[in-house]
Amino acid sequence: MARLCVLAVLAVFIASAAAREFFWSGATTEFNKDYNWEGGVAPSSSAMPSMTDMRTKAPFTSFVPEGTYNVGSVLKLPRNGRITFSGKSGATTSIKFVGNATGAHRPWKSGD
Repeated sequence: MARLCVLAVLAVFIASAAAREFFWSGATTEFNKDYNWEGGVAPSSSAMPSMTDMRTKAPFTSFVPEGTYNVGSVLKLPRNGRITFSGKSGATTSIKFVGNATGAHRPWKSGD
């Protein structure tokens, strides 16, 4: 019985971790820095969020370095902000939609 309870709690914990949502709280700064995100964790290649929301009241520019970033099935971009891919020349940045998202994966190379 105790084992069943532990498994039930573990299943709820895993489900809530998979359903994480990322909310931007930064200003003009790097996309991959934990301190720019509510909860202190930035999207990464190992994250499996349900969505990522970068909308804020204040205008900003977010610099996205080379790497792969999973953003969930939805990426909400600001009307008053700018996303700038700031990788080194020839470096690849990938914004991957995961979860319920459908469609092609589009990597960007510096200079695209």
